[in-house]
Order: sequence, then structure tokens, then C-alpha cells
Amino acid sequence: MDLIILSADIYTGDTENPHAEAIGIKDGKIAVLGGNTDVMAHAAPETEIMELPGKLVTPGLVDSHLHFVSLGIHLQRVDLKGADSLEACKTQIREAAAKTPKGKWIVARGWNNFKWRNQATPQKADLDEIAPDHPVMMTRVCGHSAVLNSRALEICGITKDTVAPSGGKIGRLSTGEPDGVIYETLDMVFDKIPPLTGEEMKTAVLAAQAEVLKYGITGVHSMEGISEWRAVHDLHGENLLKIRIYSLFPGEELQKAVDLKIPETTRCDKLGYGHCKLFADGSLGSSTALTHEAYASDPKQFGIAFLTRDELVEKITNAYDLGFNVAVHAIGDKAVGNVVHAIAMARQKTKNLEALTKSDRIEHVQLFKTDDLKKMKELGILASVQPVFLSTDWELAERQWGFERCENAYAWKTIQDMEIPLQFGSDSPVESPDPMLGIHAAYTRQTPSAEPENGWFPDQKLTLEEILRGFTLQPAITSGTGDVSGTLSVGKFADMTVFSKNLFKTPPSEWIGDNVDMTIVSGEVVFQK
Repeated sequence: MDLIILSADIYTGDTENPHAEAIGIKDGKIAVLGGNTDVMAHAAPETEIMELPGKLVTPGLVDSHLHFVSLGIHLQRVDLKGADSLEACKTQIREAAAKTPKGKWIVARGWNNFKWRNQATPQKADLDEIAPDHPVMMTRVCGHSAVLNSRALEICGITKDTVAPSGGKIGRLSTGEPDGVIYETLDMVFDKIPPLTGEEMKTAVLAAQAEVLKYGITGVHSMEGISEWRAVHDLHGENLLKIRIYSLFPGEELQKAVDLKIPETTRCDKLGYGHCKLFADGSLGSSTALTHEAYASDPKQFGIAFLTRDELVEKITNAYDLGFNVAVHAIGDKAVGNVVHAIAMARQKTKNLEALTKSDRIEHVQLFKTDDLKKMKELGILASVQPVFLSTDWELAERQWGFERCENAYAWKTIQDMEIPLQFGSDSPVESPDPMLGIHAAYTRQTPSAEPENGWFPDQKLTLEEILRGFTLQPAITSGTGDVSGTLSVGKFADMTVFSKNLFKTPPSEWIGDNVDMTIVSGEVVFQK
């Protein structure tokens, strides 16, 4: 035996054997579970022994929706999440400009105008005055809209005569000139920002890895492209990749993934693939989530269909034909309905359905119609949601959609009661990758400061066991690795999260904070406080 953990509260996630006191690990896998005496009987002279009284050990937590390399890049750029006003954002960008050679891009992310006293969306003039000699892109926290200064607009060729790409919008002044705000189609800007070198990309991966490991995360489902995959793949070859990464490729890069023979070269214990990421609409904060009824905040606003129903059918069918299941971003209720319809149609059109796992997933599902949930159940489509959004969005959702409609917003208990598989993530860097924020939100339906009182639609609260399953076993099943991970069971990988406080015995008000003692992947301690 290589490692034995004793005297802990081990929550296995296995319904047939949910708790244990001790666990033994051999060759990166779980060899034995039971009481201290039983497990110690398997010890050898060279076995490492850990006594963890009072600690909670769970299967390794998995973030089933984030942008892994983007998180690492974000950690090296201007972070505006803590800015409580436009002036605070401008101060940070002004300081960055003072340290950056003229002409080089300044990229900032994280502003949220709905948390400011003056909630107006910034415009190019706000950035022109603080950084006239630099192209500046200031991306909203949701990642679905951004503000550019005049220098950046010029570099991107965005003028009075520029037509927005399909599924996007360019903000305009009364003169018709761009006001600096770009909605949805941010690639028209990113394409003009010099790409990171391979080494810079690998540095970003290592930064992201260090960040998530300290939160007890042992695996991620990452929504990124081939260039990000290359960096992850190279680090795995250098034996520097410590966590498990399941990649979901964008639709426009699927053929490239096939041509590169990614299926033959990257499926292993640490790297996986199998889904195509598509977009059906935008975001709540940018008022681009596609809804059946008008926004309560704007009777003329229904959001944006990033892809129409017909376009969704075409792209999903193409993904199926190439051997990929789909993960489709859909926040508004009309977008969710469009995706359900498109998946049903694409399954009839493709000739490759039997080769697929049928683990199609809708990302976010923040607002829905009950009939669409019934169709999700019938089609076996799972819901991939981000509980942390409740704590940041509940007031905004009421303002944008109205209280009555919010009965079907972020309603995870309803989804679960309809027997739709449910898995959890953070959408980092949109939000912090700290899973305790999502665990707390799903359990209490509150912010970390306990608002609103008793929880927002408290009948939608989930149990801790249900939440942990959404962060462990379900992501494993979705990625096709449920037979070797997701629970602490004999023969499975020894991926574990060790909490300093036992969540089952500690009030949720004490969950958030520095609460992870150790992160273990394949029996190796990859983070220790």
C-alpha cells in the first residue's frame, strides 16, 4: 500500500457504501476502504500514513464548465471583479497603461455595471480619456459584451459602416458611429489582439492549475480551442499536468480536431474529449439571453439568437457526423427550447447516432419552460449549470425577467425532480473557480452574506449529497469516465478533496473560505495547505 488515510469522515459518493473511516491507495487507485483497523492490516513498512481526524474526504471535485486556459490568462491581466464603480475600473486601467508600452493592448475583464450606483454601460469615451495611446478592451464579467476605446475600434476596423456579424450587435451613438460596446461577437476583437506564444499559453495553464488545485478541484471540463489544447497536451507530455482535463471544442474547430487525429493522440487518464461547444444565445447581464417574452426591464428586448434553430440543427448534425456530442450554451427559455428542438432534429438527420454516447448537455439552463424540461428528459439531455450564478444574479434576474418568471429560473430542484442529470461548474473566469461558492449557493439559495433571508425560492434548495454528486459523479459519467472516477470505490482513481471542516457537521455560514486542506490526484498530493 502506498498511502493510507485514517480517522477521517470519508464520504465516498457510493450509495452502497457511503461512508468509511479509512482508505488505502495503491498505484494511484483505491485498494481498500473500511475502518482504521481493517485498512491498516494492509499497511507495509514503506506505506505513508496520514491521520486526518475531523476532516472530510470526498471524491475529487470536478468543475464541469469553465474556460481553463482563459482563467490562467485572466490571472495575468487586469481583473475588474472587485471594482465597485466605473471610476474604480478606470483607475485600474490607468495604472496598467502607465506600465505598458504605448501601442500595446490592455485587456481587462470583470466589470459589472449592475453592481455600480450608476448602472449605465460604459462607452469608448470613458476609456479614451485614460488610455489614449493604447488599444483597450474591457470585457464585461459575463464575457458576452465588451467596451473598446477609439484606438481599439480603429485597429479592429469597426466604423460607422461596419455591419455586425450574425448573432451580434455593435452599439451605436445617435450619429451612427460605434459607441465602443460590442455584444456577443467578441471574436472580431480577439482576432486583432496578438495571440499568446506557445510558452505564454503553457504559463497560463500552469497558473490556472495552481489556482484550481487550491480549491480542491481534481478535474475540469474546459470549453476551449485547439491552441489551448496544444498547451495542455504539451504540459502533459512534460509530466507537468496534475489534474484531469476534458476538452470541449468549438464547432468551427471540430474538423481541425479530426484532421489532427486528436482522438488517437490525447485520450488518456489525464486528457479526454468528446463534446462540441455551441452557442444558442447570449447572457442575462448583457440582455442578450433569448427569451419568449420581453424583458421586464425593457419591453423591446427579447435577447439575441446567436444561432437560429436551423443553424443549430446544421451545426449539431455536423458535430454528430464527426463523432462529437454537443454542449450548447442556452440561458434564456427560448434558447433552451431551440436547443432541445435542434437536438431532436439532428438526431434524426445524422447517420452516426449509434456511435455517440448520447450525453448531450445544455449549458446554464438559467430560465426554462416546463415543456422543454420534459423534452430534455425524453431525449436524455443533461443540465450543466453553475450554482454560483444564483448568488450574483438573483436580483438582476428579477429585474430583467420579473419575479413571476423567476420561479423557473435557476430552478435546480425542479430539474432534478424531473430526473434530468444535473452537473455543476463555475464558468470561470466569469466567476471564481472556488466550488464552495457554488456548493453554498445550491444548498442555501443565498449569497455568501446570507441574502435573501431564507433563500431565493427556497423550495429549490438541494441536499449536500445531491450537490456533491453534481460536482463529482455526474461530471465523470458525462465525460465517459464514471467507471474509473466520480466516487471513492475500490478500483477507481484515488482522486480526493480533503476539507478542513466537515461540511456535514458545520453550518453553511462557515463553509466559504480557506476550507481545503489537501487535493489528491491518483494518490499524489498535488496541493497541501
